[in-house]
Amino acid sequence: MIPRLMLLLAAFLPLTVIAQDTAKTQTSDQKDLSSRPACQYCPNPDYPLEARKAKIESASVRLEITVTEKGDADPRDIRVVEDPGSGFADKAIIAVKKWKFKPATLKSGKPVKTRVKVEVTFRDTN
Repeated sequence: MIPRLMLLLAAFLPLTVIAQDTAKTQTSDQKDLSSRPACQYCPNPDYPLEARKAKIESASVRLEITVTEKGDADPRDIRVVEDPGSGFADKAIIAVKKWKFKPATLKSGKPVKTRVKVEVTFRDTN
């Protein structure tokens, strides 16, 4: 009953990097990045009961999220890009809020806030 989870950070749209300054926000180009965010703790989402009752065996949800300088998914900045319905998006959002990332860094080594797209894949193993 454990759904498999797949995180695709690099396969989607180019990243926009937001470097926080004390007084303003700056946007950097992808070329300024030394590394992209990498999920280090990615617990599997719960499989939606609605989907299980409908006998849906698998689905994927795409989310656009902001990974903070500390490596958290900013819970105020999660946007659903693709939702197959049946409760999958809600379960994906709940799971992603718990994920921990190695944050993106600039070439200087400074961690930066970064927008990325992630894909959460569900498979019902019942």
